[in-house]
Amino acid sequence: MDNHANQSNEIDLSYVSQKIKKSLSKVNDSFFDAILFVKRYIIVIVIVIAVGVTLGTLKDENQTYDQKVFVTPNFKSVDYLYGQIQQLNSKIRAHDTEFLNKIGLKSPEMIAGLDLEPIVDIYEFIDEVDNEKVASRKFDLFKLIAENGEMEKMLEEQTTSKNYNNQVIVITTRGIVTKQDVVDPILNYLNSDAYYKQIQAEYIKNLDVEITANDTLIKQIDGILNSFSNRKNGGNNMVSFNNDGQLNDVIETKNKLVAQQALNNIKKVNYTSIVKEKGTVLNFKRKGITNGNNKIIYPVVLLLLFVFVMLFISYYKSQVRKRKALAQNI
Repeated sequence: MDNHANQSNEIDLSYVSQKIKKSLSKVNDSFFDAILFVKRYIIVIVIVIAVGVTLGTLKDENQTYDQKVFVTPNFKSVDYLYGQIQQLNSKIRAHDTEFLNKIGLKSPEMIAGLDLEPIVDIYEFIDEVDNEKVASRKFDLFKLIAENGEMEKMLEEQTTSKNYNNQVIVITTRGIVTKQDVVDPILNYLNSDAYYKQIQAEYIKNLDVEITANDTLIKQIDGILNSFSNRKNGGNNMVSFNNDGQLNDVIETKNKLVAQQALNNIKKVNYTSIVKEKGTVLNFKRKGITNGNNKIIYPVVLLLLFVFVMLFISYYKSQVRKRKALAQNI
């Protein structure tokens, strides 16, 4: 029994050894075939690689970049802003160079497209209103949506995104551009609407009236407080308060007016434009597998394609020879 088992093991080892030798021989033959293939087509391979590098380099030189313009649409012009971005996109897709040149774009062919994205800031959205009741209702609404697990879905909807105070205009360009050539003409176009210019003038006029009125009230309150202070120091005046609560109310009113004036002064700065630019990031390279790597990808793809074609031709010829031999034997 032991002799039979030993013979069986020896046969198995011999079989495995032969299989390994055959596999190594096939690998060796395949490697040598590859060397012969390269030797035979070395000139063609060099040409294919050179063409791939050239095409890849040209492609890399025309990379796409994002120009990000952070803006605030004033005077309830967010729908107008979304509509204008859509119109500009349609003009770009239609290659309407006459229109694009007319609004100041010197090289419209470099613009691949525009997009408008909200800067999602729930806390600012809730706190941006002066009315505490409205802010409270907004907070309760977001709380209810969050409890239902629909917060992310709601934030992505365009109807919700239009309600955020700050937006980002993303201008995708083919190659590096300057702010003067691309961003400024688009902003000038967005700020040229006649209707919103009239609305802008009214907003500024009303804001100036409010600032003047608040300044007057603050001066009057300062006068009252000064008179009360002089009376406590022994002066003769008619200003008095029945209790500390009334004095606190006056001081609180003044603090609210001062805070409102600070907001009004910021509004005055923002109201200088219909679509107010807050900042710009130029020539932000878009992330992607191919960006900047085309000079490597193109030669590899072309070389693999060449090898595949040659293998297919070799396979086709071998099958033709095989069938001719079979036909002759018949």
